[in-house]
Amino acid sequence: MPTVDQALVLRILQPGGQLTDRQIATVTALSIRRTRRALRTLHLNGLLRQVTYRAAWELSPCGSAYTATLTGQAMLDVPRSAFAG
Repeated sequence: MPTVDQALVLRILQPGGQLTDRQIATVTALSIRRTRRALRTLHLNGLLRQVTYRAAWELSPCGSAYTATLTGQAMLDVPRSAFAG
C-alpha cells in the first residue's frame, strides 16, 4: 500500500502525463525531498518509469494496471484535502 506521498504522486501522474520531479512537487505541494523519495520508492516497486530524455516520470504499465484496480481507485478517490499535513 503506497504512503500518502506516493499516493499523491500516483494521483498526479494517473491521467497519463509526464512530469519532472519539480513539477510534481509543485502540484502536490510536497517538498522536493519528499517527492523524490516517493518517486524512488514507486520506481523501485515498478509503478513508475523515468523518461530520461525529458528527466520526467510517468506511470509504467504496472502502475497503470495498479491504478485501475479497486484498491488503486480507492486510493486515488481520496479527496486532496485528506492529504493535507
